[in-house]
Amino acid sequence: MIPGKRVLCVWVCAAVLAALLSGCSVKKLADFRENYLQAYASVVFPDYALFPQKEALSDTVVNDYQSVTISTLFFDDVYFLLSCTYSDSEFNQEVDRLQTTGAEYRKDLFRYPAYVMLYSGIYYEYALVEEQTNAIVYVYVQGSFVLLEDFPVEYRPHNAKNVDICHYESQ
Repeated sequence: MIPGKRVLCVWVCAAVLAALLSGCSVKKLADFRENYLQAYASVVFPDYALFPQKEALSDTVVNDYQSVTISTLFFDDVYFLLSCTYSDSEFNQEVDRLQTTGAEYRKDLFRYPAYVMLYSGIYYEYALVEEQTNAIVYVYVQGSFVLLEDFPVEYRPHNAKNVDICHYESQ
């Protein structure tokens, strides 16, 4: 290779790599009233079957809501996290609703018992049930937890291998 072409090749490769790395945009939203379950990238499983309807949250104590979209040239990582505290009767009604979604009840995948709709590589949807406090944490993740630095560690799955759960019909 001619030395001038080698320099041009290195410069072009560096420019492409810089464009790929800087092509990342992060959108974080914390107000569920305006942007409830709105991703700023395409989502493979957009039904969010475990999450309550926005209208159902009007009388519920919402402790936390996070909506994060990380878009790069090649991948879109998205997560939603909703933490709610319910009265005794509301909690029982919400657990009854979760039981009708078709989700699988598991005690081995997380710190808390969970209703799991998705647990498959880079797709997760689950609701963590904290009976002692009448709290439920709803989670949807599309992407790698490694890349989602801000996602709370206490709501992440354990490293369970050979688990593949998908209760959505074929997409």
